[in-house]
Amino acid sequence: MPVLKINIPTEVAEVIDRLGEIIELRKLVDAEEKLLKETLEKNGKPPYVEGKLFRANLIERKRSTLDSAAVKEALGESWVTEHTKETKYSFYDLTRITT
Repeated sequence: MPVLKINIPTEVAEVIDRLGEIIELRKLVDAEEKLLKETLEKNGKPPYVEGKLFRANLIERKRSTLDSAAVKEALGESWVTEHTKETKYSFYDLTRITT
């Protein structure tokens, strides 16, 4: 496994720049991951594959989600509002500066 050496900048502006680069990289990696998974789907979702670096076993499971529209319809908007938990959070909205 590759060793990752991380150098955290000390200047706040450099931290923001590096954070923006990481977010952009994640988008690229996520897009490539999606394309690779679509390729596996097109190839019939093989149950087992062994490459030079990784071995993969296909695991299929079910996931349940709540149909919030049906809950609102059945119990009413006010019930949903009364039983909704809000959590505060913060984030940085980064925009690349082009020069």
